[in-house]
Amino acid sequence: MAATPPANWTQPPAKANPAKDSGPTQLQMLNRAVLGWKMEHHRQPRSIEDFASTVGFQIPPPPEGKKYALDSKGFIILVNSD
Repeated sequence: MAATPPANWTQPPAKANPAKDSGPTQLQMLNRAVLGWKMEHHRQPRSIEDFASTVGFQIPPPPEGKKYALDSKGFIILVNSD
């Protein structure tokens, strides 16, 4: 016999695009690559250009109006390009 949900239970809203939300974001994947880069080079990248020139793959372009930057902990973040 199936369990009946409580009377005050509401179903969570459906995600707009479950396929899009199911995996890591582009930024998360880049930051995973930064962690590997740090382990390989034993230091933080000096700049996003330093990372991009030695990471070994083509970094995808950032969203329109944004650019990649490194925060104080050496992780990639998006900032306004102006």
